[in-house]
Amino acid sequence: MSQEQLAKIARLISFEKQIRETRSLVELQYTITNELRNIIPFTQSFFGYWPRKKNIKIASVSDIAVVDRTSIVVSTIERIAKKKMNENFGEVHSFTIQGDEEIISDSDHHNYIPSHLVWVPCASVHKGKEGILILTKNTEWTSEEIELLKHISGTIGYALSLFLNKNILSSIFKFFVKGWFQFLIAITLIAAMFVNVSLSTLGPAEIIPQKAIFITSTIDGVIKEIKVENNDQIEIDQPLVEFETAELNSQYQLSLGSLNIAKAELLRAKQSSFASSQEKAKIKELEAQVSYQEEDLAYQKALLARAIIKSPSSGIAIIGQKSQIIGQPFSVGQKIFTLADPKKIQVQIMVPVKDSITIKKGAQIKLFLDTNPLKSIDGSVVRFNYEPEKTAQGILSYRVLALINNNQITPRIGLRGTAKIYGQQVKLFFYLFRKPITTLRQFIGF
Repeated sequence: MSQEQLAKIARLISFEKQIRETRSLVELQYTITNELRNIIPFTQSFFGYWPRKKNIKIASVSDIAVVDRTSIVVSTIERIAKKKMNENFGEVHSFTIQGDEEIISDSDHHNYIPSHLVWVPCASVHKGKEGILILTKNTEWTSEEIELLKHISGTIGYALSLFLNKNILSSIFKFFVKGWFQFLIAITLIAAMFVNVSLSTLGPAEIIPQKAIFITSTIDGVIKEIKVENNDQIEIDQPLVEFETAELNSQYQLSLGSLNIAKAELLRAKQSSFASSQEKAKIKELEAQVSYQEEDLAYQKALLARAIIKSPSSGIAIIGQKSQIIGQPFSVGQKIFTLADPKKIQVQIMVPVKDSITIKKGAQIKLFLDTNPLKSIDGSVVRFNYEPEKTAQGILSYRVLALINNNQITPRIGLRGTAKIYGQQVKLFFYLFRKPITTLRQFIGF
């Protein structure tokens, strides 16, 4: 291999190294059109690509800093490129334009362009056509130069694929970052800050009964059986709960025995009163004793009757876990479970103190249940607590109760979700920055 060939290979390697190290499309264009002369001699080089389909643009010309697309040479080269692309993108090949009236409309135009040209299409393996390179000179192109340009075209095509992103999203982004559009967006955002919006807050919500009836213990005792299941439909006077009655029966039998003894004592005293004034004096005392024992027996009988709790109203049973109720001792008045009307419900919303807003009676809400998060249920606030309380999660919150508007599906009691409560009208600026403002105010102290 001769020294000249070794030098040419070294220059080719240096050129490809420069291509790899370019950091922008402008730098790449300059390297393509100017540094290529160190490998292949030419008079002029023209690099172009198509920002829009079938609209070729000459972006760089050798030895020229700014391309004037209205010049005779550039416009002629663009016509050449359009014709070549319409005919066939093809491979690297040399050609002439002498006598081509479609390209050279003025007979003097060809005097500005050397007679021998080479067409160098630059394509990427991954993205296809990326750009074109047209070289000109006054002598014919050799086969060695053509082969070398075929190799270089692949290198240029790969480099172009890194800068010429044909993704439509990228084009839209570039459009948005233009200076005038940025100014328009800034003015629009500033104006939008003064638009009135409804202040709102979010809180966990639950569907609860509107007027719940609490089934409470009627006696002091241990529950033997709960005769209904959770969510069962309950009718009036339907048996609900049965207590253990062994101790009650024992007390009843003791009271019955005491009454019989008292009656026998009274009868003996009455029979002996004719002969003994002392026995006659005991009659009043024994009659009071019989009356007391009768009342005690009636009380024990009433307790036995209360050992079975019956439903005071119709509705559905909300029990929870029966295993935590059966076998447990209950005192009189202690809650066992709840009876509720499934058609009369309300929404309980726990609004965290840190997210609270001024809530008024009648404020609108939107409920998003976990079972159907894409559909909202409208309602309005009916009452709320002024004092916060701790939730099961240990979060200090305000309890807000709301009713669902008419002509909507009534959700099942027990369903949970998230509710959005709307407050007073405020400016969009305050709506977006109220939390940072609150934090800043707490930090600086005024």
